[in-house]
Amino acid sequence: MTRWVWLASALALTSCGTFTGQVQGDPNREQLGFSAHDPAGAAGDGAPAPAVDQKLDWKMSQICTRGAVTLSETREPAENDGRLVDRTVRCQPYGFSVLGIPLAGVVPF
Repeated sequence: MTRWVWLASALALTSCGTFTGQVQGDPNREQLGFSAHDPAGAAGDGAPAPAVDQKLDWKMSQICTRGAVTLSETREPAENDGRLVDRTVRCQPYGFSVLGIPLAGVVPF
């Protein structure tokens, strides 16, 4: 009997709140940075080598599984006539769905 009382209490408590799937936050804290060394970067401020670009994309895909928006990309001089390529991104938001049907606002978690 005590289990049912605890279960009913927990259900009553969880039914009091709702969650829309979106959290108010600080957009500056949602930025992630990735960097890679471009050994052939002494040529100037041009685009990074394809191998470096692939490495940055791979690093980003390991954290941002739904894709990301690139906010900035900077190139800084490094040792041995190379440069560091720094990329700042913001991951695409996650959503709750079943069989491709979005359930944001329908399911309270």
